[in-house]
Amino acid sequence: MSWQIDLAHSHINFSVRHMMISTVRGTFDSFSGTVEFDPET
Repeated sequence: MSWQIDLAHSHINFSVRHMMISTVRGTFDSFSGTVEFDPET
């Protein structure tokens, strides 16, 4: 089974802590992809 990512309803965000002092946050504005699922595994 394979699904296309719905770009209108999806987003990718991240955060990274540096030396327990500061946190950097960001987002990806442009991305694409598919999700594949194998029910046998």
